[in-house]
Amino acid sequence: MKTGIKIAFIFLLLISTTAILIWFNLSAILEKQLEAALNKATQKNLRGSLDLEGVELSPDFRASIHKLTGTWHTDEGVFSFEIHNLLLKNPVTDLIFRKPSEIDFEHFRPRGSVHEGVTGKVLLNQSGPGSFELNADLVELYLEEITDLDSVNLRNTSGRLAGSLTFKASAERPQEFKFKVKVVEPGGQVQAKFFNLILPYLPLADQKILVSIQEGKTVSYQEADIWAELEGPKAIKLLLHIKVPDYNLNLNLNMKVRLESEDSLMELARLSGLLKVKNS
Repeated sequence: MKTGIKIAFIFLLLISTTAILIWFNLSAILEKQLEAALNKATQKNLRGSLDLEGVELSPDFRASIHKLTGTWHTDEGVFSFEIHNLLLKNPVTDLIFRKPSEIDFEHFRPRGSVHEGVTGKVLLNQSGPGSFELNADLVELYLEEITDLDSVNLRNTSGRLAGSLTFKASAERPQEFKFKVKVVEPGGQVQAKFFNLILPYLPLADQKILVSIQEGKTVSYQEADIWAELEGPKAIKLLLHIKVPDYNLNLNLNMKVRLESEDSLMELARLSGLLKVKNS
């Protein structure tokens, strides 16, 4: 009898150990497969740079990623980033069978930053025509840390950004884009050519900004607010407030910005003179 109990105990121990090893191997396999799939899907802009750390699979098949890093390549520059605590709120099988899924994330920020960065969630629906929705909070993001996105137009800029962003895309309805950001005192620096965007609205008597634009200088601002909403595929409604004590400028603008193409939303984030204002 004692021998039988001993054999049964050893058998159960082997089964338990095997199950644990299989479970941890599943997480390791998932990490490799997920990393390969993400790098393939983002090859154009990220060029295989995504690296996943700490992928775990819960008993109810919900996946979490402790940290994700990568490098975004644009025509204007190279931007290295990190994202922490990604959590798939639905079982992995929902993604496989193309069911609606939600992914939460924290600390989307420049790689190596110690600031909070961006926190938010992604809603993905792969059934039917499909849809994508991003809701994000800019908790603490500094302009001086994201200059690599566009080293020419964001060079020497600074300021602490806080706000929110919503983007929705679906084959059945027009895209939605809302962006609200605030830079509080003490403000920061912005390239003078940023004011090319709003030059038609500046006082005619203010020649100092024109000189600074021509000389490629930076301008100190005390505070700024930007609110933007997409109106159709090639237009953004824009509310802008900026206070520049050195120029005795306290500007409040309500205008419509015409984009050069339907893929030009990133132009707004550059805070540069790349956006072109056209009179309606």
